[in-house]
Amino acid sequence: MVPLHINDYIVSVNKIRDFMIGDLEKTLSLVNTPARAPNFLLALALCCYTEYWGQFLIGKKNRFHGYSRKCFNEFFKRLGPKYDYLISYNHNNYDYIKCDHNIYSDIRCGLAHSYMIDENAKIVIEGDGDCGIEYDSTTRTYTFIINKYFEDFKIAVNNFIYGLESGNEDLSKFRDVIESKPMLI
Repeated sequence: MVPLHINDYIVSVNKIRDFMIGDLEKTLSLVNTPARAPNFLLALALCCYTEYWGQFLIGKKNRFHGYSRKCFNEFFKRLGPKYDYLISYNHNNYDYIKCDHNIYSDIRCGLAHSYMIDENAKIVIEGDGDCGIEYDSTTRTYTFIINKYFEDFKIAVNNFIYGLESGNEDLSKFRDVIESKPMLI
């Protein structure tokens, strides 16, 4: 097997990004059609894609109990300071103690395993919020705003790829994960 250059991996990860973003954009284009865009599936895809990109921040060698949660949380924080606050606010230093809310368990796992968000929630395509997931601690209600989350997700992915290209991201963790995956050509 011929060793690949980092640029080959960057090309592959750009293709992954383009596929994910293209897939979400095609689905969102259904919003104003009779078919309508599937809010639930868009929220689920965004959560799964968030966890996918988080593995490049954690690395494969560090797999442990709670690895998926850690991957999700690490990339979720990259979506912006309000997302970071949602994660930081609901966990102590061990990153596992549930407080008033738990984004990973309630939203990501709820969507993936229970086919619903595990608290009071609504999923909307558009909204006025400045964060793609909002939590009202008074009513204990989540609002998942698809378009806002998607915009923040695209920025975070592009920033991560730029960081790989510029040397500002940990290339060893990225390489650790990407080398175990098939290359996209």
